[in-house]
Amino acid sequence: MIVVASLIPLSQLFVIKVFSTMIMHKKAGLSVWHIVGQFALFFGLYGSTHLITYWQKTYRVKVFDGAFKIMDTKNKLKETWQWALAFELTNLFHMIITAVILIVYFSFVDWRFGILNFLVILASLELIAWLYRKHLKDQHKFVDARNKKQHVENSIRVGSRIRSGEAGTLLSSAGLVVLLAALLLLSYTNVLDASGAVVLFLGLRMQNSNLSGISGGLMRLARAMAYSGQKYEDEDEDED
Repeated sequence: MIVVASLIPLSQLFVIKVFSTMIMHKKAGLSVWHIVGQFALFFGLYGSTHLITYWQKTYRVKVFDGAFKIMDTKNKLKETWQWALAFELTNLFHMIITAVILIVYFSFVDWRFGILNFLVILASLELIAWLYRKHLKDQHKFVDARNKKQHVENSIRVGSRIRSGEAGTLLSSAGLVVLLAALLLLSYTNVLDASGAVVLFLGLRMQNSNLSGISGGLMRLARAMAYSGQKYEDEDEDED
């Protein structure tokens, strides 16, 4: 399911490519059947990507439910955190594979842009990983405080996670600026045609959104990892 979901962005980029080609060559004297074929391809791909996304997101609930029934976790609060951990892990695997697919696709469009994109993504992920390790320590401190019956304000716990996630998003956006500048340079020097430039531009926005999702997902994963590994004596205790 993760692999199928990760191929969806590639299909979406292909849909964008088809659409941009249709718009930019609308006066090229294409035959009626060729235009009809392009329309059928565009709407077919557009609809199928959304249907596959719906199937992947809903079917994994059934998969998780079967897995946790086999595990037969006695404590409901711990099981809740294990569910959160499972969702965050699959989301992150999906986004990481998507990042790899986008790197390969960009390299296929233009190898110079692909190399620069790879270096920017590598630097962004390293910074996000550093923020994750730092936030995981914070989450363990919150768990320790909980075990010691020490009250921690919600603004501190939630604010710490949001700040860490948004810091990763901000850092990845700085990389996006560098890539957009390179894209404009390639476009103005006629290295890329208009259709390829449009696809890369929208692909970069998709990639930046994906990195933002990785950053936020890692911070939620840190919380789930910290709490799912705890021993819960009182099953009726409210979820922190």
